[in-house]
Amino acid sequence: MSSLDSFTEHQPLPDGRWWIAEYDVLDQRNDRAFFIVTRDDGTEFFVEVDVGGPARVASPGFREELRGELERLALAGVSNTTHDGTWTTKARLQAAGRSVASQAKVYSGIFD
Repeated sequence: MSSLDSFTEHQPLPDGRWWIAEYDVLDQRNDRAFFIVTRDDGTEFFVEVDVGGPARVASPGFREELRGELERLALAGVSNTTHDGTWTTKARLQAAGRSVASQAKVYSGIFD
């Protein structure tokens, strides 16, 4: 298992709800990882997490730190990134009928 693998098992939230996170892509230049968080109510949104570089990702305890950061973002319930999967998962998500929120500005016709 890689430290950046998806969290496919239901992860509990303090209020009794749950979340999962699907790994999307790593921006190695900026040490950022992007995930799709899905909450038990069906809400899906992209999140961006600062992974701090390869040494941190390989360090003991990183996976638990990542889980904690994703839990914080799942509790917030909104995207914290403009990443919308355009270059990674957007076509696959659309083909599956999934609409995943991000903070991306919509420019009519440019990415369609």
